[in-house]
Amino acid sequence: MNLRRITLRYMGWCPGIQSAARFLPDVEIPMTSKVLATIIVSFLGILAVSYASYYQRSQIPEGPLKIYIGKHGKVVIYDRDFNETFDYAGLWGSEWEHREWVFFREGFNASENAPGPEIQYENMTMDALEDVLRYMEENLTAPRVVAGMTGFLLNQTFEETYRQIWDTPLSPTRKGFATHMGDFPPLGASTHPAHGVYYNVDRLRDRYGEDGNRSDIQDGVSIKKNSEDGWVWEVRIDAAEFFLQELFPSVVKEPRYKVQLIRYPEGFEGFYRPPGL
Repeated sequence: MNLRRITLRYMGWCPGIQSAARFLPDVEIPMTSKVLATIIVSFLGILAVSYASYYQRSQIPEGPLKIYIGKHGKVVIYDRDFNETFDYAGLWGSEWEHREWVFFREGFNASENAPGPEIQYENMTMDALEDVLRYMEENLTAPRVVAGMTGFLLNQTFEETYRQIWDTPLSPTRKGFATHMGDFPPLGASTHPAHGVYYNVDRLRDRYGEDGNRSDIQDGVSIKKNSEDGWVWEVRIDAAEFFLQELFPSVVKEPRYKVQLIRYPEGFEGFYRPPGL
């Protein structure tokens, strides 16, 4: 008897059961009275977990998306009001170790994952930063606050971005810095576990892919969308050609943004788990 297989066969209709069943052993177990009792308790636990997951997902607020800034949500801004004039540097906080909390609850459509069991890669180039941000908002349905942050991070080199945020000397060995946005707990907070959609926002330089399919980032960003079931997609944008043109205009005459979209299969948890989970 395989407990996970039986759970999915007879309870697959239940909202959230796919996620909860991952915690059951995928092995054959001989039937005994003790095992039967364990099954009953497990079913009850699975029902509680799956309905709790469904309840959390169903509580996405209706109406315009609201962005709560600060650990206690002291500042509330409609997502539609974010544009290129917003002070995105202020969302990082005064110290790298104590980054600001940017919280919002966003709906999720499983069709954003790769349709099959394999990771999908799509490579493209774009002429202008406006094209990149439009692609994120229209094709990837990313919130404006995420697209706006991406634009801010790509407006200048890695070193210049770091100085804009913290105005402190940058170690030559630092290859990146990151923050989180969305339904993600503030650092050190255990009262609000992550259970929704959130984004890892990474500003990177000289970062190379884990395998031959993943693009290198000489000077750019990686934005990764996550759900409670795993990674959804990642967009990697390298802006190095634009910064090189400023130094060598006669060499780099037509710079392009190198963009790679990576869609992950449902339930994919990747090569590492995001910090704090």
